[in-house]
Amino acid sequence: VGVGNKVSSEVVPTDIDQGRLQGIVVGAMPLIIMIAMLLVDPELMKPFLQSGVGVATMAAVAVLVACGALLIRKIVRIDI
Repeated sequence: VGVGNKVSSEVVPTDIDQGRLQGIVVGAMPLIIMIAMLLVDPELMKPFLQSGVGVATMAAVAVLVACGALLIRKIVRIDI
């Protein structure tokens, strides 16, 4: 693997790909869960889609997911 500051060139691309996939999965999960909830029980999602607090909550979630995606992108971006 790595000794000190040196990192094996075989391990880094795999770790970068794994980090990218992790970012995609984590970023997509809120949308996937929302779609599943809409399909299973649309009445459960009505407060989120029809009230001001619900819309604000959904907007906050979107902002936090975007921040998380940018953070993961920054972590994964490694110069070799």
